[in-house]
Amino acid sequence: MNRTSKFMTDHSEGDKGKEAVMDFQVSWVLRMAADEDYTKDKPIFRLYSKFMLLKLLNMPIPNPVQIKKVRVWKEWENIDLCVEVELVRNKEIEYHFILIENKVYTNLQTWQRDNYPETLKQYYDNYPDKKNYKPHFVLITCAEEDEDIEHIKAFCANAEKKTKWNVLSIYDIILDLDIETESEMFNEFWIYNWGRLID
Repeated sequence: MNRTSKFMTDHSEGDKGKEAVMDFQVSWVLRMAADEDYTKDKPIFRLYSKFMLLKLLNMPIPNPVQIKKVRVWKEWENIDLCVEVELVRNKEIEYHFILIENKVYTNLQTWQRDNYPETLKQYYDNYPDKKNYKPHFVLITCAEEDEDIEHIKAFCANAEKKTKWNVLSIYDIILDLDIETESEMFNEFWIYNWGRLID
């Protein structure tokens, strides 16, 4: 795909603010994975949105799960995104929560790596009706070099209390299809902006 995005290419120096924009974009895409009314005439966009959610849940793809509900909070306790997911698998209802930190031009700090998961786990432990939520801790990085990504994974593997972080590059969460979706907003940010669906 040869089209170049104009969305994030103004005359500013650097990518300041891109992480905040990414928070809104990820929140929107994940919520649309459960919004059948919005996506009923957008099957390709729905495919992309479901793919992203399943990647963050570390579930196999393709997957016949039915996504019933997705709720997202931005910057709760300074965490980029906190996500609650309700889905049906094998006729059983499952509940998940996802902590997401996205890093475009900064690195995950030690205190974020160690404290954020504990903050979220303590919150869920305090609510008896939420004790059956399965936790997921995800770092989305825009690092592109394999060496950089392996360094980030090694850093996350040293988290306190053996918290398991799932480190994903930006390209891991974008469905590897050379097809535009029915949503120009999605195309502009995820397809044209990152510009590498297939190499």
